[in-house]
Amino acid sequence: MGAVQIYYCTAPQSMFSDGSFEVRTVYVSLPTVMIVKNFVESISSLEGDFDLLDGKFIMDARSLMGIFGLNLSEPVKLRIEKDTDATMQAIASFIADERICNCDEL
Repeated sequence: MGAVQIYYCTAPQSMFSDGSFEVRTVYVSLPTVMIVKNFVESISSLEGDFDLLDGKFIMDARSLMGIFGLNLSEPVKLRIEKDTDATMQAIASFIADERICNCDEL
């Protein structure tokens, strides 16, 4: 499997002393029940808040029931409160290709 290209919002962000950023937003693709389950398991042990944004809806990304209330036919925005290398490695396989976050929409 090739390297995953990661696209993320480049809006001004503040950096914590441990090298993590305050907020990062990426698009994730969660098209099947099994992928949603794997996604929730991948982020469950990570620090910080994870929210999925779909239009006017904001859902806790650790909530299986909440995720299934979103339109998952298209990639959705994932807002990561405390972005670290470990976080990006954990979600790398869920990141949608060719999607760039429009920072004006945050």
